[in-house]
Amino acid sequence: MKRPLVIMICVLVAIVAATGIVIITYDGPETDNVDPLRVSRARSAWQLFSQAKTLIATGHYQEAERILARQLRLYPESVMALRLHGRAKYELGEYAEAADIFRLLIARDPQDAISRNNLGQCLIRMQWIEAGIKELLHAREIAPGTPFIDENLMQAYLVLGDVKKASQYRFSAEKIRSNAQLQLEPMDAIRVNEPPPPAVNEPEPESRHEQD
Repeated sequence: MKRPLVIMICVLVAIVAATGIVIITYDGPETDNVDPLRVSRARSAWQLFSQAKTLIATGHYQEAERILARQLRLYPESVMALRLHGRAKYELGEYAEAADIFRLLIARDPQDAISRNNLGQCLIRMQWIEAGIKELLHAREIAPGTPFIDENLMQAYLVLGDVKKASQYRFSAEKIRSNAQLQLEPMDAIRVNEPPPPAVNEPEPESRHEQD
């Protein structure tokens, strides 16, 4: 047998042997970085959040609040869940607790227009109308062209008896809605549903967390 042929055969045998070793010792893709518990928690949290959204949409706020409290034990940093939890608290009349949730979110992100709108609505419900208007105006600065914020301002100024400003924000909201092709609004945003209590000239208290 010629020497070059022998060398070629030896090289091929070596390649086949090396390939066989690789195939035998290969265990498949690494799974060490996948935490099954974390995946399970994420799946559970998402299922709970989906249930809560359905309950909020159908007006079952008590059940939604319980489910969101469970979800937040899994993921306490979830902004969407916190805002929805605050809305459920608001709809249940727990305005002080809802306000604390929105203050927490604003502390994390001062440009969170939805949380500022929601805090404004909570303050108005607690009869701190001017403090509520201040938050609503701040929300409007952050997210101009948002009709439900203007509608909330309209209602707040009506409570103060300022018909001129109320009409201004009513006209603004109607103009925005007439120009908008798609008027989807976030589920976790609090909107006007019925007139709030009459205004009372009392100073806004500090957050209950701050008092503690």
